[in-house]
Amino acid sequence: MIRLSKNAFNTPIINISKPLGVLQFKNGDEGTVEGLVEGTLPMNGVGVATGQFAEVKRTFPQSSIEAFTSLTGDSNPIHSSSSKIVPGILLCSTFPSLLSCILPDCVYRSQTLKFASPVFAGQEVLVRIDVNNVKALRVARKNLDTQTQGDEAVARENVLVLKFETSVLRVKDGICVLAGVGEAVVKGGLGLAELVEERGGGGEDGEDDVR
Repeated sequence: MIRLSKNAFNTPIINISKPLGVLQFKNGDEGTVEGLVEGTLPMNGVGVATGQFAEVKRTFPQSSIEAFTSLTGDSNPIHSSSSKIVPGILLCSTFPSLLSCILPDCVYRSQTLKFASPVFAGQEVLVRIDVNNVKALRVARKNLDTQTQGDEAVARENVLVLKFETSVLRVKDGICVLAGVGEAVVKGGLGLAELVEERGGGGEDGEDDVR
């Protein structure tokens, strides 16, 4: 499919996308709904490169807003049934969900956010990730399950660090309502183990650009 869309900085771009998978959301009273994930980001990260993207459409009904604000304790009246503004953090929570649908073993490291315009309950939005940098990184991973006495066992392995623009577009008018930059590590089985970057070799901070 060829689609005209906009990136996180509201710049029009043309993409040739394909179906990548399905995300399931529990939308309050609507029950579980599915969102088709499309883009060019390869499944499991094999061949990931700058310029690839993934996106999914979804809506947030008032029942989902109420469930989220109840869970987080957010009592701001702008999210009430009269105003019906979707919490910004609820919007951006779709970024890691979208990424993990394609890269199931990724570990989210950071995310910046800039809120530009409100989204109201029931409005359809397009959640999008655009990869703008890929680096190969050599890391040391402490073995937290080792029975070794004395010296701590350490395993070294290669991972990919992805940096990507994140955006939420309001479908009805194409306006970018939320933008930012995220970073994630792609490597199976990292879990919560401590990552220690090795210095020297392969460029700055032990990293190699992957083109």
